[in-house]
Amino acid sequence: MNGNKIRLNIEKKGKFTGSTDSIYGLAPGFSDHKFYSASGNGWVVQWDIKQPEQGVLLMQLPTSVFALHYLIEQNLLIVAQNNVGLLVVNPEEKDIVHKVPIGQYSFYAMAHYQNKLYLSGSKGVIWVIDTQTWKVDIHKQFSQKSCRTLAINKWNHELIVGYSDCKIRILSLSDLKLVKEFDAHENSVFGLVLNPSEDILYSVGRDARLKAWGIKDQFSNINTVIAHMYAINHIIYLPQNDLLVTCSMDKTIKIWDANSLQLLKVIDHGRFDSHTSSVNKIINLSEPGSFLACSDDRTITCWNVHRL
Repeated sequence: MNGNKIRLNIEKKGKFTGSTDSIYGLAPGFSDHKFYSASGNGWVVQWDIKQPEQGVLLMQLPTSVFALHYLIEQNLLIVAQNNVGLLVVNPEEKDIVHKVPIGQYSFYAMAHYQNKLYLSGSKGVIWVIDTQTWKVDIHKQFSQKSCRTLAINKWNHELIVGYSDCKIRILSLSDLKLVKEFDAHENSVFGLVLNPSEDILYSVGRDARLKAWGIKDQFSNINTVIAHMYAINHIIYLPQNDLLVTCSMDKTIKIWDANSLQLLKVIDHGRFDSHTSSVNKIINLSEPGSFLACSDDRTITCWNVHRL
């Protein structure tokens, strides 16, 4: 990296309030300005970025929800209801169109590729669900510890999974066959994201580390930084700006240069009026450089970042 200082512009575009419990799940919606949230009290809410004060309650479930996923091709919202299974929802009609019973598990992440939905949960189990029939095709267990995060490498046809046993496992997308596993963090792996142009996998975890791994070099560790004071809950990649965004139990959101892992900006409550408690998840929006963040403080914030 050259010696020039990298400068960013950070814009807070909105704050969404009204939830009565910690918010854990976020998913984009059927238009650029719609999105969904899920919380510990089982509320699933539809929001409009243009009208942040007008959240619409879609569902009020009796158990918590940590994970949401939106299937844009079918205009379906997938709700992973803890200790029950998947609810497939038509968000415009507020109707449950399919149910996939699974059982007494907590569900942490979902990823979609072609006609398959990949679901990670407690007790080390991963499920593959056919999104045409809504039947479970495959379920496998590689650990007694939870599967906390998923990333799909479609170029290598692999599913990358982060576990609470400190490991990252690489599985075949077609049959979940174990391709490789390696020790990645000192504790749970909470977030994974790919930089496909550089063949780099980034991971974050409870140990507060941000790590970069070389995919073509057998996932060798390229770089490691102590990134936050406490556990890092999630990570995303902003491809238009070649930036990483992390969020943490330490109440902050941080922006990083994806190549050097240089810290570029700290978004905190004091300077940016962001969050006052653990920031649990962040997701990309369609607008370049824009993302959402949700928190234990029961709010969601919307941000835009770009290089100057």
